[in-house]
Amino acid sequence: MKILSEEQLAQRKAMTLETLKAFIAFCQANNLKYYAAYGTVLGAARHHGFIPWDDDIDVYMMRDDYDRYLRLMRTNPPKGYEQVEYVHDKEYYLPFAKFCNAHSTICEWTEYRISFGNYIDVFPLDVVPDDDNERQRYCDRMLKLRKMIAADLLRKSWANILGNITKQSLRLTLGDISYALFRTPIRNYLVGRMERELRAYHGTRSNHICFSSSYTSREKNLTADIFGDGTTLPFEDISIVVPTRYEDYLVTSYGNWRQLPPVEQRVQHDVVFMDLNRKIPYREVRKIIDKPGYNGASEQ
Repeated sequence: MKILSEEQLAQRKAMTLETLKAFIAFCQANNLKYYAAYGTVLGAARHHGFIPWDDDIDVYMMRDDYDRYLRLMRTNPPKGYEQVEYVHDKEYYLPFAKFCNAHSTICEWTEYRISFGNYIDVFPLDVVPDDDNERQRYCDRMLKLRKMIAADLLRKSWANILGNITKQSLRLTLGDISYALFRTPIRNYLVGRMERELRAYHGTRSNHICFSSSYTSREKNLTADIFGDGTTLPFEDISIVVPTRYEDYLVTSYGNWRQLPPVEQRVQHDVVFMDLNRKIPYREVRKIIDKPGYNGASEQ
């Protein structure tokens, strides 16, 4: 992870805010409902904008709206924007979408062979069991699937396999080759299984909802009535939709949300490379990162 300078952080915040505005306009034009999520709700309620040390924007969508959002973005995205999502982007490692500025570049992890535009995260909300133990088991299963998909994408490339032929045992080399040959069908199976199981409780009378493949204590007691039709709070120079009972959401998610965290916990999100002026393919990003002496997140 590279720490952005104050100037870089301010530049990224400005672009992220413009990306949020474009996302909101797209939702309004297509009658899609969203809610601010996680630190974005916290930032709106506590700071009336970004959390000072953060540049991240998160939003939720109920599964039906989320699925329709994905279809619309695949066929008719707003000019200058695009999306990344794991069903269609084979190197993407997360089970939620990113709404991206198409003329910028972010690389979060060198381990994954993908870069994308500066983004906001779009999380689907799924129905989960009301019974505490059943909900925990179900969400643990979703988290395991998420980790399996991420691990699958970390398998060695052909270049690494060939480069290691003389450096490791025949058994390890054959194992690497087998993984490489079957990487696509294995990933397709894992993604397909997750897509099916995420919808396992839709149509039931269960009242609990959450982003199930990242289930933590902050989401254990989220119910549909907390979200409701949504209400608005000021965020920088606009207003955004937050859960109707946003204070209950914040207490459930953060406890005493009005209190600032200790200084050591005021951290930025992961980024190893950033260029807000141009779109750069991952291979070119990797060449820049691998240059001797590279020690910054930004080319600007």
